Amino acid sequence: MGTMTQVFNPNDLGRTYFIDIDGTLVQHIDDPNPPILPGVIDFLRTIRPQDVVIFTTARKESLREETENLLANICKPAGITYKTVIYEVGVGPRIVVNDTKPWGQKTAFAINVTRDKGFDESHINFAKTHLEY
Repeated sequence: MGTMTQVFNPNDLGRTYFIDIDGTLVQHIDDPNPPILPGVIDFLRTIRPQDVVIFTTARKESLREETENLLANICKPAGITYKTVIYEVGVGPRIVVNDTKPWGQKTAFAINVTRDKGFDESHINFAKTHLEY
């Protein structure tokens, strides 16, 4: 009886993106329809269908409807969907903690963007290349 060999490609693993909204995707102003920042759609287009997107925001839960309408206007042209939005997170630093894969791949990364400046080529290239195993 033969044995089955499964070829495993770690690049096929889905990634999870935790993405802030205000100051990262849209201008950080008190407006229900703030402008989308430069490079946001291009950055979001680097997210693959098998990836999970979770948006985070310090916005109050009471702003859920307007926030999700805003996200629909961002995600649709980028061709992505998202799993959920986590509301009322602290305005301080966000820290992701994860384990390293047995083959040595680190599994926690951060992309810091300057508030209200959007994404430039270095951010987009990081997403395209740095996350490969």
